[in-house]
Amino acid sequence: MTKKRVVSLIIIVLIAIFITGAIISKKRKHYMEIEAKEVKTTDLAREVSANGEIRSLEHITVVSKTGGTIARIFVKEGEYVKKNKLLVLIDSEKILVQRQSAVSALESAKKAVKTELLNLRAGYIQAKTDYEQAKRNLKNTEEMYKIESASDQQLSVAKDGYEIAKEKYISSIQRLNLRKGRGIDDPVDISSSIDNKIVADSIEVKHAEANLNAVDTDLKNCRITAAISGIITELPVEQGDIIARGSEVARIQNPDKLEVTVNIDEVDIGYVKIGQKAKIESDAFIDHTLYGEVFYIAPVIKRVGDSRVCEVKINLNDPEKYAKIGASSSIYITVEKRSNVPAIGIDQYIFEKNKKYAYKLVKIEDSTNLYKVVKTEIKTGIIGIEKVEILSGLKEGDKIAAEDLKSLSEGQTVKLKEKKKDKNDKAS
Repeated sequence: MTKKRVVSLIIIVLIAIFITGAIISKKRKHYMEIEAKEVKTTDLAREVSANGEIRSLEHITVVSKTGGTIARIFVKEGEYVKKNKLLVLIDSEKILVQRQSAVSALESAKKAVKTELLNLRAGYIQAKTDYEQAKRNLKNTEEMYKIESASDQQLSVAKDGYEIAKEKYISSIQRLNLRKGRGIDDPVDISSSIDNKIVADSIEVKHAEANLNAVDTDLKNCRITAAISGIITELPVEQGDIIARGSEVARIQNPDKLEVTVNIDEVDIGYVKIGQKAKIESDAFIDHTLYGEVFYIAPVIKRVGDSRVCEVKINLNDPEKYAKIGASSSIYITVEKRSNVPAIGIDQYIFEKNKKYAYKLVKIEDSTNLYKVVKTEIKTGIIGIEKVEILSGLKEGDKIAAEDLKSLSEGQTVKLKEKKKDKNDKAS
């Protein structure tokens, strides 16, 4: 065989091989390879989250109950103080002067009432004497008038004198009775046995005593003390400051009784209930998570910026280890739980026209790794961090497409990739 014929034969064989390969390749179909996941049961929890602040359950704003100049401050911000600890002293010099005046005014009031009692008693005695004298004089004049020893004018003068004396006598009785706290028509009592009580109960003395008590209260309030034990978180005054009554002097918070306050959006507040568990995380205690439960939900929703929120308070189970007053925190409130429910990954379904779909994979008979895609409408429940509850459409054990969902279509045949072990496949 010549060399030329050998070459021609080789070329013919190669062409035949190429054609045969092309035919085989054309007959062999290429299928899209995808990753599949199995629907498994797990425990899920729905959480409502927001940012909040750690505060004390027991806290107080200390205000001055009197005005004056701050003479001395005995504490500093951040210091722990016990209840009744002296915090601030207000200069009491002016109040002491006021007290001396108030004491003098009280003594003067007592003296004035005593003097009035003496005068009223003396006035009564004199009025009684004058009345009895006028009464005798009128009787004598009337007798003399009968025997024509007294004129009409003398009788008229006697009668007028009697009426005037009688009026003064009655008036003296009434004024004495009124001062002694008796009825104006009661029998008169000129004894001094209850004079001290009358003085003590008099309006003038009561008013003077009230003024003195007010000054004494101001004097007492010059010593501003801690109403609770705790940490001085704010101290907005300095020595020498002149403050008015009602001015803020300090804020105290008890570090042993802490809470977290958080504003929950009105969209989520309907899920939150008293007693629900919560976890608290903060940059102030990195690598540690605190736990607590909801104990207060405000009865009103308020506007904060462009949002409408409701204040919620959470107590802390074990605050003394890491919690810091004033620390900002991230709060996660567990509002609903589901146990042993079918679930898929939150990225393993799609939305179309307000409906949710997963791509269920049904194995083709007589094939080893080929599946038909079935676009399946699903309904979901609780959405967790990585998984979503399946209420209908899928059941435990179903296989679904886990990637390239937008590239899939109903009835498409796909080939599964080699299965990789994924920790997310395990029920939590």
